[in-house]
Amino acid sequence: MRRRFACAVLTAAVGALALAMPANADFHAWKDATFMGTHWSWSGPLDQMFYVGGDENDEITSFKNVRSHSVYFTKNYPLHVWDVNILCESSGAETTSLNNYRWQDGSNVNDTISGLQLTSGNPC
Repeated sequence: MRRRFACAVLTAAVGALALAMPANADFHAWKDATFMGTHWSWSGPLDQMFYVGGDENDEITSFKNVRSHSVYFTKNYPLHVWDVNILCESSGAETTSLNNYRWQDGSNVNDTISGLQLTSGNPC
């Protein structure tokens, strides 16, 4: 009887946890390489560029896109029409260090991300 009760409680807890998770999960970023240091995550807004925030601005070094959709990064926020510094990462993309990434202008991406756009599709 105790095992059946424990199984029912565990099943209910797992079901409640599944309901609490956002449908597209989150985009996760860290201040340091190999997913270390301060951790940030975003789940919205969708399909519009937004400022990553004061503490996060120009601090992202590693990331995991556990969403089912793509994410755009920008070097500058707000994004200007002439700005070419945009990167797109697909669902499931991750990197332990942005030191090997380059913006279109040739500069290093590490610690320079100011804007994100969480898409509702997969453009990249």
